[in-house]
Amino acid sequence: MNYQNFAGTLTNKYGIVIEHWPLKTFQNPSSLNSANDVEVLIGAWSSGATHFRKLSNDECKEWMDDYLNQDDNAA
Repeated sequence: MNYQNFAGTLTNKYGIVIEHWPLKTFQNPSSLNSANDVEVLIGAWSSGATHFRKLSNDECKEWMDDYLNQDDNAA
């Protein structure tokens, strides 16, 4: 999975988001330096608190508008 550009590769293309990521930063689990962070992440996925979700068509449009506006603001 592409953690560095999840939004550009998965959300933009397929309308998939990750709900309720439990850590401060979204990153590849293999990059975590803390056993506690790994345990928190495993627990969140195992319990279903963190999960993938497909956006509705309206949500996709709103997400895309926000995503494009972020690019405009960064320039």
